[in-house]
Amino acid sequence: MRGREEDVGQVQGQLVTVRVSRRAAQKSDRIQQGIYFRSKETAGPCWRLLLLNVRGRTTKAEARRALSSVWRMLEDLRKGITRDLQSLAPESSEEAKVPAGDLTSMLAIGSRLFDKDAHRPALVDPRLRPDELTFLLAQGKDTPFPSLHWAKDKHRKAGESDLALQFIADTQTAVNRAVVEVWKLIADEDLPLRIVGLHEGFGRDDGRSWIDFHDGVNNLASSQRLTAIEVRDQHPRWMKRGTYMAFLRVAVDLGLWRSLEKAQQEALVGRDKLTGCPIDGIAVANNRLRIDVLDGCPTLKPATSPE
Repeated sequence: MRGREEDVGQVQGQLVTVRVSRRAAQKSDRIQQGIYFRSKETAGPCWRLLLLNVRGRTTKAEARRALSSVWRMLEDLRKGITRDLQSLAPESSEEAKVPAGDLTSMLAIGSRLFDKDAHRPALVDPRLRPDELTFLLAQGKDTPFPSLHWAKDKHRKAGESDLALQFIADTQTAVNRAVVEVWKLIADEDLPLRIVGLHEGFGRDDGRSWIDFHDGVNNLASSQRLTAIEVRDQHPRWMKRGTYMAFLRVAVDLGLWRSLEKAQQEALVGRDKLTGCPIDGIAVANNRLRIDVLDGCPTLKPATSPE
């Protein structure tokens, strides 16, 4: 997921599962829009993540209708059709259309949706929850990246929700419009959904992050990426051919980071700072680090560049 540095102080996030068939997907896969792994696909620089919870005492049928209504609206929005303007003009009128900004929308399901204590009546059978779909625990054997300082639960839960809508586009207007249109639809149709969080992000025009290393460098050829991200087993069956998304917010002390020598930074990141090439080995000579870069590099391009 495209991300950004945030002033949150610690790592926060959740793991969500993505399993909605993409109507316009290529024949070779069914991974939905908003996951940029196909050859020559490039993510837009603007990103929003809208977190939603289903209101209490909502039935399965009501929740299903609400999500269907949201998704139909977003499909129209990708064509430049907005509800308020379209109501003022004939269906074929171009006057009512807005620039879509190459918007993509992705729906992801959080672990909370399977929590029987959070939803009465239950919305989803807890037995259908994939084992990998779980809250990211700040402590315990399953905590990822144990060397990082994780936020406490009350702060970390800012990233937990029933549902997540990811919007990526070429312009801030397009992603912000998507958020506002979801809000308007919930209000106008009194949908049993509640907005519980909104996170913003962007991609730099130089393809680097604020620590000045290349951001989103491809480690796999495009022909190999689907194998790496697609769920192939059937436990549970509904997750087959879906994928997972980890949402993390990481705060970086830029003052401390810039006090490190270039070799120290490269050893921590695992890549050459200038070229983005992978590090093949690290040695110490005369109390100084020596970084060896993989032979034959650069052979891969940043994810922000077309192949």
